[in-house]
Amino acid sequence: MEITPFERTLLNGSTMAPILG
Repeated sequence: MEITPFERTLLNGSTMAPILG
């Protein structure tokens, strides 16, 4: 399974999601 730059961004964003609420 390949991870695109966009998907990588989503993975990074998912860690910040709880902070952003």
